[in-house]
Amino acid sequence: MWVTRAMLAQAPAGTDDFWYMPISMTTAAGVPVSADTAMRLSVVYACVRVKAEAVAKIPLELLRGFDVVKDDPVARLLARKPNRWQTSFEWREMMQAHLELRGNAYSRIYFDRAGAVAELVPLHPDRVTLVDLPDGDWRYRHTDLQGRTVDLVRYEVLHLKQLSTDGRVGTSTIGAQREGIATALATQDYAGRTWRNGARHSGMWVEMPGKFANDDHKRKWREDFRASQTGANAGQTPVMDQGMKLHELGMSNADAQFIESRKYSDNDLCRMFLVPPHKVGILERSTNNNIEHQGREFYGDTMMGVFRRWEEALETSLLTEEEWDDLRI
Repeated sequence: MWVTRAMLAQAPAGTDDFWYMPISMTTAAGVPVSADTAMRLSVVYACVRVKAEAVAKIPLELLRGFDVVKDDPVARLLARKPNRWQTSFEWREMMQAHLELRGNAYSRIYFDRAGAVAELVPLHPDRVTLVDLPDGDWRYRHTDLQGRTVDLVRYEVLHLKQLSTDGRVGTSTIGAQREGIATALATQDYAGRTWRNGARHSGMWVEMPGKFANDDHKRKWREDFRASQTGANAGQTPVMDQGMKLHELGMSNADAQFIESRKYSDNDLCRMFLVPPHKVGILERSTNNNIEHQGREFYGDTMMGVFRRWEEALETSLLTEEEWDDLRI
């Protein structure tokens, strides 16, 4: 597609707030998708929670060889209290949820006067942007709830990122898979409207014995009738006049393959997050034997990659190069 000067003139400027707002994209299904709207889907919520809790409940320890180190500031932060208001479980659960929904998770690293790591304070990904430097490096710019900004150098930020195509920021699952998520949201919204309107699902056409006075009257009636039967009003009982007759073209939810569509969407969402369906309560094809096998695969294939991502990010951000030879997380 060619980009014209008129199109460029209408596009937001590089410094416009548009580029720094939470991910929210209109899709082919006509449903805007963001991390928050995606969480309306029970399967997305369950997948995020399963992976976040899996990270949070595993012991996170600083090791010297095979011995657990307990008297180091980093060890105490990771095992007990990374900041003043969160436990280790809560902090890791929150960071992993950010990672799953936004593709990136950030915590600001505070140091004490001796230069030791003193606190890890999470930063919401929607309020963090990268600022390029002339030498090819970058800084993290954080905007707080009061609109104040602070620029942080890379060693001041613990940055976890999912699959990255540029080495600087991770790819959001929600953003990359927005069409599939939009389809699931549209299906869920349709189900809600159907039940709210008496579980009726049909098409219709209108028979009129006479005719409208002019084209404007016909257009006005068509617009009013369409507004009364579409969107949030879908399935409402129409009121007819002027001898009009309503003819319905019945189509059941079975004809529309509604149940099959929802099942496909649920399994598709599990595939996006690499979570076995049984972990989120989809037991249609599960048996005692394959659930045990799938559980081992979940930790071996899905979570081991997540754990390594955490371990290496923590080691490179919280330990000095001299400590790398002696300590590991």
